[in-house]
Amino acid sequence: MTAEGAQRIMLRSSHEGECIVYRGPKSHGYGKVWDGRAMRAAHRMVWLGLGNTIPPGMELDHLCRNRGCVNIFHLEPVTRKENVRRSPIHNGSKTHCPLGHAYVEPNLHITPYGDRKCKECNRVHQNRRRRKA
Repeated sequence: MTAEGAQRIMLRSSHEGECIVYRGPKSHGYGKVWDGRAMRAAHRMVWLGLGNTIPPGMELDHLCRNRGCVNIFHLEPVTRKENVRRSPIHNGSKTHCPLGHAYVEPNLHITPYGDRKCKECNRVHQNRRRRKA
């Protein structure tokens, strides 16, 4: 994306407090723009259009937690694991699984992506699968 493309996105955005929110099409809260080949995330296009890079294996995290924000000062390249860990809706903010088991050792499994899983629920699930087979 070019600086002109980033500017076009900014023209379709408006200030909400310190955020600059894209007013065009959205998907799951993220602004979407057509780059001539495919739909892309507006915040990524602004970031790249202003000469910034996203290192391999990294993604942009919205520090403001507003998915529609295209303010580059609210974005930070981080690993997927870190981005998930920071999410307020991620299991990291929960103390118990949906069935009420505590997310503490020895009942806690952390996936390579940083997701927290309940070992007891996993055992129950695996036992049901084995019984059906």
